[in-house]
Amino acid sequence: MLWSAFEPLSSVISGVTVEVGPEAVWVRSIEPLSVLSSAVVGGGLASTRHIVNMHVDLGYRGDRPADDLRAFARRLGIGEPFVGLMTAAWTHEAATVSEKADGVTVTAVATVGLGTLVAAGVTPPAPWRPSTINTVVILDARLEPGAAVNGVITATEAKVAARSRTRAS
Repeated sequence: MLWSAFEPLSSVISGVTVEVGPEAVWVRSIEPLSVLSSAVVGGGLASTRHIVNMHVDLGYRGDRPADDLRAFARRLGIGEPFVGLMTAAWTHEAATVSEKADGVTVTAVATVGLGTLVAAGVTPPAPWRPSTINTVVILDARLEPGAAVNGVITATEAKVAARSRTRAS
């Protein structure tokens, strides 16, 4: 079963839809989005109409993750450029929240995999194992470069706070 079985969550930001399903979280935009990311495909500063957070098996050890993402995107009918992330978290359980203040709407979508709780400077050194909180944050505003960097910092701080609360419970 491919994507046609899934319904958009919502279009809180005009022209942008977020869809979730067992294979991925897919953000689509009518207009190109300016994206700043550490994604496997399209990482860095990019312009795209598609952001895909693809589900992979927990033991995924692909030798060519970018190629796997590109093949998946082609199956969905997505050409490049796109931004592609990977997660072993259950993408159909992605959390989505939107807020509006001062005429700006922000939507955040997160997939959370907390099987390996490791935090730099907090836990002892451990062998690397995949563990992700992937977040996609969409604003209906154009940011200056410095503001975009601050946005990434704020999103990272929120991820650390969420992970810390999870460890405490």
